[in-house]
Amino acid sequence: GKHVKPDSKYALSRACEELAIQMGIQFCPDSRSNPFLCPPCNRLFNAGASSLVRHLVQMHNPALQHKDFTPAPLHVSACNNHKQASEEMRGNYIAKGLHHGKPLYQKVCTDVSDVVVFLYFWDSRHVEQHHGW
Repeated sequence: GKHVKPDSKYALSRACEELAIQMGIQFCPDSRSNPFLCPPCNRLFNAGASSLVRHLVQMHNPALQHKDFTPAPLHVSACNNHKQASEEMRGNYIAKGLHHGKPLYQKVCTDVSDVVVFLYFWDSRHVEQHHGW
């Protein structure tokens, strides 16, 4: 593999190796227990299935990383919870990147007085009650 020779202590599975290459994962042999650096997240991981593989699948959804994949534009017409929030959120959005493995959308501003609005997914790794869109 690109990162570590097969059958070595930190060898990656073929699927993990492909994801690691796609995301630009770097092998850092000086780091004893967590030798894989994820540059987009600036975090170190070990080679175990519960670490690097899980991180790559959950945080960097392979389908969203495909070079020909572009999330569709989004239109928000209303928000049920709050009148002011509904007015600020109403509008068209375009994908600007990823957040927690899902598209991050930014509202297309139509005039200078528009509030900059982002819509993004939050997974449950930090605070369970904030999980969702």
